[in-house]
Amino acid sequence: MNLHSQSRKKKFNLKKVIMVFDRGMVSEDNLKHLEGSKNYLYITAPDKDMLNGIDLSLRGSRT
Repeated sequence: MNLHSQSRKKKFNLKKVIMVFDRGMVSEDNLKHLEGSKNYLYITAPDKDMLNGIDLSLRGSRT
């Protein structure tokens, strides 16, 4: 992901980049790269391992 994101930044003269990707692209390396830079933001779906830490009570209760 690093090479592709940097080349797009240069090609289009972008200061900040928002990456949107699916579960297939989620990896520790990719997330570390994105989180380690102030110039990259990201939106992704969590993988199954990440879902275990999400509090499902946030959906609200139905009565």
